Amino acid sequence: MWLINARRECSAIVRKCVHCFHYKPKLLSQIMGNLPADRLRGNRPFEISGVDLFGPVRVSLGIRGKQPLKMYIAVFVCFASKAVHLDIVKDLTSNTFILCLSRFVERRGPLVKLYCDNATNFVGAARMLKERMDAFNAKDEDLKAYAAAHSFSVEFIPPRAPHIGALWESAVKSAKNLLLRAMGSAVLKEDELHTVLVDVEAVLNSRPLVVDSGSPNEGEVVTPAHLLVGRTLVSLPPESELPRPDSSLSYLQRWQLVSAIKQRFWRDWSRDYLLSLQQRGKWSEEVANLEPGRVVAIHEDNVAQMWLTGIVEEAIPGADGKVRVAVIRTKAGVYKRSIHRLAPIPLD
Repeated sequence: MWLINARRECSAIVRKCVHCFHYKPKLLSQIMGNLPADRLRGNRPFEISGVDLFGPVRVSLGIRGKQPLKMYIAVFVCFASKAVHLDIVKDLTSNTFILCLSRFVERRGPLVKLYCDNATNFVGAARMLKERMDAFNAKDEDLKAYAAAHSFSVEFIPPRAPHIGALWESAVKSAKNLLLRAMGSAVLKEDELHTVLVDVEAVLNSRPLVVDSGSPNEGEVVTPAHLLVGRTLVSLPPESELPRPDSSLSYLQRWQLVSAIKQRFWRDWSRDYLLSLQQRGKWSEEVANLEPGRVVAIHEDNVAQMWLTGIVEEAIPGADGKVRVAVIRTKAGVYKRSIHRLAPIPLD
C-alpha cells in the first residue's frame, strides 16, 4: 500500500500531536511595530531615556592587601538623539541606583519618562520614588506644585523581552566592548575607571548615525554629540579666528541664527537617520493576533522541555492593533510575557 503525500500527512499529524509538540515547540512572532512616538519627538536630549546596567567591573582600592571591589556601569540612552551617558554604580541596590539617577538628572536635566527592564533594583527604586512623591503631594501646595513640575514616570518593558529594550541593549553592548578593549585585564582605581568611562562615552556620542555618501560637499556627519554640544567630541577642535565685530546682527537675530542651526541639525536627523530606522530587518510578515483563552507554553531560560503551560488571560495590543504582549495564567501564578516567549499548543 502506497500513501500519497506521506511526508506531508506525517508532518501534519506530528504538528497536531500535543506530546510531540513539547519536544519541538514553535514560538510565536508578529510583524515589527512602528517606532514609538517618544523616538520621533524633538525633545531636549535625555528628556526621555532608557537605562540598563552591566558588569561587574573589578575596581582596586589602592590599598595593599585589600581585594578589588565589584562595581557596575549604568548606561542611559536618549530616545531622541541616541546619545549615551555612563556612570558608576557601586552595587545593585535600589538606594545606590537612586543616587546614580540623581547624578544623571543634575547633569543632564530633568526627566519626563524613563524606560527600563524589570530588574529588582529598578522596580525597588521606582517604588521608593513613588513613595517620596506621594509624601510631597501630602504636604503644602508649594511642595505639591514643585513635585508635579519635577516628577517623571517609569515605564517597565515586559519580562524576558530584551528585544523591546534593544535601544539601550545595543548601547550596553557597544559600551562593554569599548570598555573591555580599553581595560584589558587591568584592575583600575575608581578615578581611573571614571576617566575611561568618559572616554568611552565620548566615542559613543561621536559615532556617525547617518550614512555618509563620501562626497566632500556633504558636510559633517550628524552624530549624537551634535545635538548635545554642537560638534563631535573626539576630533580636534577647528582653528579659531579672532572675533570680528559685527554690528549688523542684533541679539535677537543671533538667537534666531543659533535656533536655525539647531533646527537644521534636527531636520537632517529626522530625514536621514529616523527614516533608516523604519526599515524592518526581520518580523516583516503579519500574523493573526493571539486571542484570550488560547492554551500556550511559556518558554523559560535554562529549562529544557519543562515549560509551563497556561491560558491566555489577556492579549495586550499595541498602537497598531497587533498583539505582542500577553498575560498568561498558570498553576504557578500569572505571568506577563512577550509573544516571542509563547508557543500555542495545538489542541484542535
